[in-house]
Amino acid sequence: MTTLAFALDGRLNEIPSRAPEEPAGVERKILPLAELGVIAQELRAKGRKVVLAHGTFDLLHIGHVRHLHAARNQGDVLMVTITADAFVNKGPGRPVFPEGLRSEMLASLEIVDYVGIVPEPDALPAIRTIRPYAYVKGQDYRNPEGDLTGRIVSEIYGFAPCEYVLLSFLQSLSKTTQEEVAGCTYIKEGEEAINQLLHVASGLDSQIPGDYEIIGQIRNAFQLSKKFGRANGYIEKVVNQAVLVSKTIKNSTAFSDGTVSVSYAVVQQVKKLMEQENLRKICVVGLGKIGHNTLKYLLQHAPDAQITLVNRDENKLQ
Repeated sequence: MTTLAFALDGRLNEIPSRAPEEPAGVERKILPLAELGVIAQELRAKGRKVVLAHGTFDLLHIGHVRHLHAARNQGDVLMVTITADAFVNKGPGRPVFPEGLRSEMLASLEIVDYVGIVPEPDALPAIRTIRPYAYVKGQDYRNPEGDLTGRIVSEIYGFAPCEYVLLSFLQSLSKTTQEEVAGCTYIKEGEEAINQLLHVASGLDSQIPGDYEIIGQIRNAFQLSKKFGRANGYIEKVVNQAVLVSKTIKNSTAFSDGTVSVSYAVVQQVKKLMEQENLRKICVVGLGKIGHNTLKYLLQHAPDAQITLVNRDENKLQ
C-alpha cells in the first residue's frame, strides 16, 4: 500500500504588483463565485494573473492584512474567498462576524479586488471555478498538520508496484513534468502508509469538536473509489479500521464533549486565577455560544464562584 500527497500549488513566483483592473467600490467587489470565475477567465484572456486567497477571515488583524499584501504581490488581481458561516470550524460561537460583514471588511481593503463566499468547508470550489495563477495560504499551512480540512495537502491511498506508477498517473492529469510532481510530494509505503491513514483519521485535528470533515472525506473518497470499481477488500478493511479507531477515540475520550474548546480553556485558566488570588466574583459578558458554554463550565468546575451575567437580550438571562 502506497500513499502519495501533493500540494495543490506549491510554486509562487514574485511578480511586480500592478493596479487592479477597474477598481470597484465595496459592494461591487462582492460577487457570487460563478461571476468571479467568469471575471477570472476574462482577465486570463487579457494576460492578467489572478491570485486567490481563501480563509475564514473572521477577526481581521494585521497578520491577515500582511498576508493579503504578500498574496497581491504574486500577480495582478487579488480575489479573496471566505468560508460560509455554516462551514466555519473555529469552535463554539464562531464566526463572530457573519459572512456578509466578513465580506464587507475584506472588500474595504484597497489591495483586495474581488470577494466571494464559498458555500462549502474548503477552498476547492473556488480553486476549480477561478482557476487562479497562484493559490496563496499562510505559512501555517506549510505544515500539513495545520490544515484541519485535509484539503491543502491531498492524499492518495492505493496499491501500486512502486511510487512511479502514481507519479506518472498524477503527471498525466496535469501540465507539469513528472519531476515537478515528484518535487512537491511525499511518499509512504507498506506499514508506514497504513499508520499515516490511521493518524489522519484519528489524530487530534480530526477529533476537535465540530470538525468531522476529515473522517467524512475518508469515507466519501472510499465510497467513490468502490463505486467505480477501484477498491479491493484489503483497502476496505484498512479504511473500515481507520473509521472504527476514530469513532472509538471520540466515544472513549472527552474530545467530543467540548473539552478542547475555547470556553473550557478559559474556565481552566479562571480556576487557576481563583486559586492563586483567592477570587470568587466572575462577570460573564454575552450569552452567545461561547458565553453559554463558558457559563456551563463555570458551574461545573467552579461551583463556589459568584457569577454575574451581562447580556443585551434579557430573555437569555432567564
